[in-house]
Amino acid sequence: MECPTCGQELDTEQGIRMHHTRVHGVTLPNRQCKGCGTWFYDPKSRRKFCDGCSPNAGEHNGNWKGAEETTDCERCGSSFKYYPSDKKGVYCPECVADSDEFLGDSYTKNAERVEKVCDQCSETMNVLQSKLERGHGRFCSRECLGDWLSENVVGEQHHQWKEGESSYTGDWWDVRSNARERDNHECQVCSTTRE
Repeated sequence: MECPTCGQELDTEQGIRMHHTRVHGVTLPNRQCKGCGTWFYDPKSRRKFCDGCSPNAGEHNGNWKGAEETTDCERCGSSFKYYPSDKKGVYCPECVADSDEFLGDSYTKNAERVEKVCDQCSETMNVLQSKLERGHGRFCSRECLGDWLSENVVGEQHHQWKEGESSYTGDWWDVRSNARERDNHECQVCSTTRE
């Protein structure tokens, strides 16, 4: 096979591609557009359309910058822009920010509440009756739930418990700690440090 730029002969198409990228600094096209038939380069060789023909690009994409529409707020009457693919243009951003005013009170405000004792710390709390009926409302906080799980869902009480000793005898924790110290607690990929 021959390089289209300099004419050098190579054995394979992959060899030509690598040569052209390294020597000439330009990648050779590897896909033909189903829309217009032009050749283009796609690093993963998955695309079927070039940028100009893609049915999801430009005007065809609902989030395209030019796809913004203008409408009037149904609450205050001011004009605002929105993307039709994102939401219905009903209320302007200012009215949405002040939504508590016109949405009213929480529906749970008047719901029946029951006094309950936390299963972990024995603190008294008010819980929605409907939550208790569904089996929720046993703990006053996430911390209490976490503490309860740490005490009660371990060993033989854990749903993934397998009888006997763990067969893993590796020293992973030591290896990990040593690697962190060796690298001065700096990520080897992005150079982020512990601080």
